Amino acid sequence: MMLKSEPNRMPYHGWLLEVIPYGDSFRFDAHHPSVPGGMNEGETYNSFAAALVAGRHFIDREVAIQALLDVLGTLLEDEKISCDEYWSLTCFY
Repeated sequence: MMLKSEPNRMPYHGWLLEVIPYGDSFRFDAHHPSVPGGMNEGETYNSFAAALVAGRHFIDREVAIQALLDVLGTLLEDEKISCDEYWSLTCFY
């Protein structure tokens, strides 16, 4: 009987999500096609599944931020919001 192993790399919303063993824990790297290298939050997780969920949440957040930036950029270009409003709405951290 062959054991089924979990892949450590998988596509997710156009990104490549990689779960990496790190000592006794795991971490994730999220790779976007237009950005060299991987992005992560610098955290470690106690299981493969926890790192996978965290990586998916990271990508979901980045996709949502990009969508919001696109909409707000259009509103700014169309002069429907001011520069001050744009910067107030895009200060995420």
